[in-house]
Amino acid sequence: MISRAQSLAPMTCFVYGTLMSPHVVRVLIGRELEGQKAWLRNFSCHPVSKRVYPGIIPSEGKEVKVKGLLLMGLDQREIKILDYFEDEGVDYSRQQVSVEVMGSDIKLTRIPSQAYVWNCGGDKLDLGNRWDYEKFLTQHLDGYLERVVKPCRTEVDELFKKP
Repeated sequence: MISRAQSLAPMTCFVYGTLMSPHVVRVLIGRELEGQKAWLRNFSCHPVSKRVYPGIIPSEGKEVKVKGLLLMGLDQREIKILDYFEDEGVDYSRQQVSVEVMGSDIKLTRIPSQAYVWNCGGDKLDLGNRWDYEKFLTQHLDGYLERVVKPCRTEVDELFKKP
């Protein structure tokens, strides 16, 4: 069981895909977040069929890993915003993982974190391809911000209004 102090402590979240964009995070969360390059081993990242965003799934192989960012200093409200954005419990499930970051001594350090893992089965992923972050930035970011992220933020603001 998580204590009250633990639930109020700043949290980390390994993000990949669209949440690697500082523009997406800024619109969604409402502030800049500190991010550090990170890798999640034994997972692979694939496009969701007919969508511009990806999902990660457990995968086997010596060199199988997902490149992403470790967002640090998230509070409970920001985690709830990410849960809403990721449709936690439906499309994705937030899971405890261990990610690798480059330490100050140039060695990989493992850090416990959370990540949103695809929850809808491999048949809805394009398993033959890897998701392309650069393609997302150049071809889809602006539309994604307008059609997905900004409306989500508006919904979140309505849901989390203080009485």
